Amino acid sequence: MTLTYRGKWKTRVIAALLVGGLHLVLEDVSYRLLIVLHSEYIIPLILAVTDLLFFLCMIVAKKIADQKRGQEIPLSEWLAVILIPGISIFFSAIVLDQCRDEKAAFLGGLCMVFLNLAVFYLLEHLKQLQQNRLELSLLEQENRAYENQLQELSAMEDSMKSLRHDIKNHLLVLQEMAGKHDFSNMDRYVESLNDMVEQSKPFAETGNITVDSLLNIKLKAANHRLGLEPVLELAVPSSLSIENHDLCIILGNLLDNAIEALEQCRNGYLGISMRAEAGVLLLRIVNSYTGLLRKQGERFLTSKAASQEHGIGLNNVKQIVEKYHGEMHFETEADLFRAEILIYL
Repeated sequence: MTLTYRGKWKTRVIAALLVGGLHLVLEDVSYRLLIVLHSEYIIPLILAVTDLLFFLCMIVAKKIADQKRGQEIPLSEWLAVILIPGISIFFSAIVLDQCRDEKAAFLGGLCMVFLNLAVFYLLEHLKQLQQNRLELSLLEQENRAYENQLQELSAMEDSMKSLRHDIKNHLLVLQEMAGKHDFSNMDRYVESLNDMVEQSKPFAETGNITVDSLLNIKLKAANHRLGLEPVLELAVPSSLSIENHDLCIILGNLLDNAIEALEQCRNGYLGISMRAEAGVLLLRIVNSYTGLLRKQGERFLTSKAASQEHGIGLNNVKQIVEKYHGEMHFETEADLFRAEILIYL
C-alpha cells in the first residue's frame, strides 16, 4: 500500500495500518447506514459508500493540512468538500437501491466514485490556475513598479549631476561674498547649501543599481512620510549572480511589509543589513511593530485589505528563496519583527 511513498519503513507501516483501520471502520459505518435505510443491495452498495466516505475523509484531512500550512480555505470550498461526497453517498444509498439488479447498483456506485474523483480533480486544477493567474498578475505589477523606481533613480542621478554642475556657480557666489567680507550672508548661504546636499544624499551607495534604487526610493518616501531614520549596514558588490528581477521581489516585499508595520508605530525603528560574502547573500530587516501579529500555520499574515493578496508577496519571496536553495526565517522579540533571508550565490 505504501511502496510508492517516501519515508522510513516504520512510518510507512504505521500509515498503512492507520489507513486500513480507517477503511474497516468506514466499511462498518456504511453497512450500518445501509441497514438503517433498509437497502436491498447492501453488498454491492457498501463498496461505493465506503469508498465515498473514505474519499471524504481524505479530502477533509488534506484541507485541514493545507490550512495549517497557511493556505486560506474559503467557506465555499469547505461546502463543496462536504456536500459533493455527501450527496453522492445519499444518491448511492437511496437512488441506486432502486436499480433492477445488483450489477446495475454496483456499476452505478462505481460511477459515483469516479465522478467524485473527476470533479475534485477539476476543482483543484481550476483553483491552481486561478492562483497562478493571480500571482502572475501581482508579479507583473511589481515589475512595472520596480521599472518605475529604476527610472526615478536615473532621474535622481541626473539631479545630482546637475547639482555638481551648479557647485561652480555656488563657489563663485561664496567667493564674491568673501571678497566683500559679508560673512553673515556667507554663513546662511553655506547652511542652505548643506541642507540641499543632505536632502539629496542617498541612503544607499553600494554601487548595485537594483539595491540602491529600491532602498533609496522606498526609504526616502518613508523618511518624508514617517520621519524615519533607518540604520543601514550594506556590503554588496555592484553585481550579484541573483537575477535583478528576483532581488527586486525579495527586497521590495520585505521593505514594503516593514514600512507598513512602521506606519502604526510612533518613533519606530528600522534596521537593514545586507552583506554578500563567501558565496552567500544575507539580508536582515528588523522593524518595530505594534499590536498583535496574525499567524496562520508558519506564515505571518499582513494587514492588507485585499484578502486574496494575503501572503502572496511573502509567498513569492519564499518561491524565489527556494529557487536559489536558500533559507527564510521570521521571528519576533519584544516589539521588534525580524526577517532574515539567506541565498547561496
